[in-house]
Amino acid sequence: MCIAKPLCFHFRRGTHRGLEHVGFFIGDELAKFKETHKNMLTGEKKLSHDAPAFVAFENGKTAKFYSKPLREIVKLQGWSFEKL
Repeated sequence: MCIAKPLCFHFRRGTHRGLEHVGFFIGDELAKFKETHKNMLTGEKKLSHDAPAFVAFENGKTAKFYSKPLREIVKLQGWSFEKL
């Protein structure tokens, strides 16, 4: 299995099968991370709760880098996790 090369822009939205993106929690060091890796990042998404940096790959998948953990982001969006 090989990883697709990054794109210079985010892949056109369409019907994806399976995993669309994977998120990494960087924490308070996100600004430093963005500056250090700015030449490798495809962009940054401005959200009300965070501003994750991302790398988009030619297969339509994306790696996103967040300053907040998933549980906090879900809570800020008004959702919650429930035990199954």
